[in-house]
Amino acid sequence: MPLAIIYRPSLKRKRINILLIMKNRQKLNCLGLACILIAVLPFTGCKKEVAGVNDNIALNFYSASDVMSAISSPARATTAIYLDEVRQQNGPIINNSNLTFPYFTYGYSSAPEYPSLIRQGQINYARFNAGRHRLYFTDPLNTVVVDTLIKPQLNSYYCIYLADAPGNNAKISYRAVAVAEDRTDVPTGKVGVRFIHLSPDAGDLTVSLSDPSGNAISAIPGLLKYPAASGYQFFDATGISGGVLHFNLSNKATGANINTGIPFSEGQRYVIVITGFLKDQQRQAVTGKNADGSLVYNNITVAASLRAELRTAY
Repeated sequence: MPLAIIYRPSLKRKRINILLIMKNRQKLNCLGLACILIAVLPFTGCKKEVAGVNDNIALNFYSASDVMSAISSPARATTAIYLDEVRQQNGPIINNSNLTFPYFTYGYSSAPEYPSLIRQGQINYARFNAGRHRLYFTDPLNTVVVDTLIKPQLNSYYCIYLADAPGNNAKISYRAVAVAEDRTDVPTGKVGVRFIHLSPDAGDLTVSLSDPSGNAISAIPGLLKYPAASGYQFFDATGISGGVLHFNLSNKATGANINTGIPFSEGQRYVIVITGFLKDQQRQAVTGKNADGSLVYNNITVAASLRAELRTAY
């Protein structure tokens, strides 16, 4: 099975307020996961698209986009996520107690996800009616930038990742990646880890179990491709150093080289998300409209910050 990985060092991210409109919303604790990448189909228009409401699904939303962070801030209003229908705003969506819709924020004071964490790093979920769902991400101008149809299986858990699309010097674009989580038990005496590759310019990554300095001990079969997720790999205590299993992800052609690791905690599943850019990027961002309604674009610079981010499935 192809391997997918994500590296993200700590980065002070600009605050982004994200609005999520949902029906029958409840928080659902994550008890266990095993991710499978599923197709995410583009879909145009803004009509409500829901089918099948007899069972529940659980969704977690996670932003792995450095571009979205770069164009968003409290001063420039917020980014929003809508499920099934978009509500146009008369003005900017702002973070205050007068909002008529639930919202969540990430950036300076919290992790880049919804719902908020149960414990440090542990994925949490919100409940929705099962069936097809339209998923919309909007930018700070309340413009829909991702319009996707997802088809989660009944009684399932999914993580929805917002990722940057490739294209240096191009107009800003994004991709939504839906990853299904299987809550089967981890084999006795082992930990599980999977990799999700969301870095647009790092190239295909080889993954190895390594020593703390990043020297390979044993290679993990397959290449981790963008944008994709690996299945879970299971490891025993062989090769741990200081209670940590170390991994190296690299691409000799692009120069990408990421050292990361997971605590060896028997029975746990971990998700390593590779995100950020290998090199500085230029993007054309919409910053307003002219009197005739045409869009105004300005170039922004997004600094290189290739990194691995660690999430705990359960």
